[in-house]
Amino acid sequence: RANPEFRLLWADRIQKQFFNGGALMDSNILSRFNAMRAELRGMIPNMDVGITNTWVPQRRAIVFSLFNTYGLQASSNAPGFNQHGGRISRGSPRAARNSSAT
Repeated sequence: RANPEFRLLWADRIQKQFFNGGALMDSNILSRFNAMRAELRGMIPNMDVGITNTWVPQRRAIVFSLFNTYGLQASSNAPGFNQHGGRISRGSPRAARNSSAT
């Protein structure tokens, strides 16, 4: 954790996974849970869906609190782009912004 390169890599991973359509965004976790639930409906017909309104909404605050406890929080000044991932076609507009820049 003391290594600056590790901390930057960690912040980059948090930014990638928890924001801008990342795999650990609440909406993506709910989507994956609902897909799994539909797939298992025949085997577990009464699966508890409490995760959707208890664990998922609280998860982000708990996880980010732990990141902060260990000094591994996400970057507060990561740039935002008008496209997140994928190929950029020739001539398409590109934009980067930093809402917390001074």
